[in-house]
Amino acid sequence: MLKWVSHQVVTTTAMLALTGNPFFAVLTGGLSPLPDKIDFLCGGLGRMPFHLFHHRQHSHYWLYWFLLAMFSYSYMVQRGLLLGRFSAYGGVTLFFLQGNAENALEFLLPNLLFWASIASLFHIAEDFFSGMGVPLIFPTKISPHIQLYKGGGPSECLVAALAAIAFLSLYVNPTPFQETMWKIFFVHFH
Repeated sequence: MLKWVSHQVVTTTAMLALTGNPFFAVLTGGLSPLPDKIDFLCGGLGRMPFHLFHHRQHSHYWLYWFLLAMFSYSYMVQRGLLLGRFSAYGGVTLFFLQGNAENALEFLLPNLLFWASIASLFHIAEDFFSGMGVPLIFPTKISPHIQLYKGGGPSECLVAALAAIAFLSLYVNPTPFQETMWKIFFVHFH
């Protein structure tokens, strides 16, 4: 099992390279341990007196998170609620200062669901390369996977550090693909 800090570092730097936006990168990186936290709350990590499902089953099934991301994104687009429309750095504060709690909730909840879904998809992709794998076809069956590192060991630290360095170098020297992605994020989220 990957350490949560490894998920946060790799996801943050990957999102920074992908979006060019430090706010979205930190937000997504902070939310990246979510599938493991769901496992903990549902007893999948064996630390609760009950369990609804085992570790890396439903909480790590990519299709649930993908559908949630698509649903929340289309909801936000239809209602003009994308986080960046209100300024990625000050919009949340602006909503609360206006004293309109209903609008703040309508604005915050789908944005939080969207970025939590993106963070969880990164988490699942990162876990795919660990020794345990993730479910790809059925939510209760671990699929064949690629083992680049052993979770919790020195190989995890090495792979996480190399991935973070690679993503940071892509952020500093963006490719034409990244520049296109940054424009898309600028147009849709700013």
